[in-house]
Amino acid sequence: MIKQIKTNGYLKGLFYGKIHDEYLFPYPSLKKEEKDIIQSSINSINKFYKTNKKGNSRDFFGSLGVFGLIIPQEYGGAGLSFSSFLHISETISKKSFSDAIGVGIETVMGTVPILLYGNEQTKTTYLPKISKGELKIGFALTEFHAGSDIRSIDTYAQYLPQQKKYKINGKKVWIFLGVDADAFIVLAKMRKPKFEKNRDELSLFLVNRTDGIESGKAEKLSGLNELGVSEIYFNDVEVDESQLLGEEGDGFKNAVNTLNFGRLELAAETLGVLKKISKITTEYALQRKQFGKTISEYGLVQEKIYNMVSDTFILESMLYLTSAFIDAGTEQYAIEAAVCKIFGSESMIKHLDNAIKICSGVSYLATHELSKLLKESRVIYFFQGTNDILKLFIAYSGINKESDTKKELSFLKALTEPLKSLTIFSDILVHKISAATVNNDLDRVNPILKKERDLFLDIVQRFWQTIESAFKKNEKDILKNQFFLKKISQITIKLYSLSAILSRTSETIKTKGGEHSFQEIELTTKIFLAEKKSIIELLDTLIESSEEDIDAIVRDIYKHKGYPFDLI
Repeated sequence: MIKQIKTNGYLKGLFYGKIHDEYLFPYPSLKKEEKDIIQSSINSINKFYKTNKKGNSRDFFGSLGVFGLIIPQEYGGAGLSFSSFLHISETISKKSFSDAIGVGIETVMGTVPILLYGNEQTKTTYLPKISKGELKIGFALTEFHAGSDIRSIDTYAQYLPQQKKYKINGKKVWIFLGVDADAFIVLAKMRKPKFEKNRDELSLFLVNRTDGIESGKAEKLSGLNELGVSEIYFNDVEVDESQLLGEEGDGFKNAVNTLNFGRLELAAETLGVLKKISKITTEYALQRKQFGKTISEYGLVQEKIYNMVSDTFILESMLYLTSAFIDAGTEQYAIEAAVCKIFGSESMIKHLDNAIKICSGVSYLATHELSKLLKESRVIYFFQGTNDILKLFIAYSGINKESDTKKELSFLKALTEPLKSLTIFSDILVHKISAATVNNDLDRVNPILKKERDLFLDIVQRFWQTIESAFKKNEKDILKNQFFLKKISQITIKLYSLSAILSRTSETIKTKGGEHSFQEIELTTKIFLAEKKSIIELLDTLIESSEEDIDAIVRDIYKHKGYPFDLI
């Protein structure tokens, strides 16, 4: 397990000429006692889904203690690491994606804010009930005009000093567990004199349904209908001041930090799905015969299955490296969490599509597991933050010198005021990168992976130099160019994937020996060669793409409100 680290974070360091290998080595693993507990729970989960096709999974998870895995023992939980819970989330997702989503909402989005920001009274009152599954708790952030732009929420809270309560009014939309959750974590704008002119002053509350929350009818979705998505309404709902989570005005920071946990949990869910579809696809390919042999022997099928497993290996390596940062008490991991969520969700969709191509007609039957996943999976693009916004966030945050607690707020301001934000980023970046050279030779990488290590160091050096050059040439327009920022994000994701597998494979070689790690070494080598080509292409075209290239055509499309080139 990595030690507690007081630096800017691993990926943040890459933007500033620092490779903090203390984040990478040794690759983390669960302690034996935790591993034994988790393995026992995994066995129980697998047995449950094998023998209870239509059983009440939530009751089972409550009896197994899933909801209390990360809750300290003094509050009735197991007190295990966040990494341990992610292994459970991954396992549940292999069996039921919708169940995993539900467990994630309760165990992460509903529980983490209480763990981190609740006072002792709140923890003592709620956590033991959550641990046993006796209290279902949701997370209410989204409003019709406020999704990725959290600052735009209209729900407001007003403090009533005589009653020592807060009165909340507003409406939240598309809330998972909205129909039947017993309580919600709620983000609200403060209506108080000192906050009236500052739209960023938000607060986080724990609100019981019995406090007066009303729910709309369940929405009919393409999938995940068992999770009771609905609107919820606050009409003069009064909550005790003890139900404020954290300090007044800290709601944005606290909500974003909770989302960072949620993004990693979502990545674990996508990991479970990827492992599931690789099993379904491989088994089908091995038994399906066409033109006299099984389709598993055809190159195009092998390519799809290889890419599926390769991306699964990368995601698994990044996910459990990042979760170990949290377990070690690392303060900044928002960029890494966003990377895992993006890579996991996009890999899941891509390889689900490839699995359907391989399994073909049978997978389109309504009863087939891939057909069900096809309907359920699309939520992953925008759940816990839309991928396009997160890609911009990664680029902004890597460049921005501020801590994680301020990055996302600065990022949202930059989206609306890019020119005012320019000095926040460009002056800092060029000053730092202009003196940057590789500060670390990564000597903790196993010698067997020397070529991959050297290749990584070369790519990182080129990354710094290219960004510096781009800023010097296009300083006034760079932050307005989302294509540039998207490419920065894509490169960052690839650099983190290479970092994670260097760490993991080095540890595998150390544990198993080189001759018994052949497959991992071979896979690592192939991934590096593929990513090298991709990263170089992105760097070579980093400042070529411009929104202005398509602006005129898109404006014409907007004018016609759709396709403007009909032949008739």
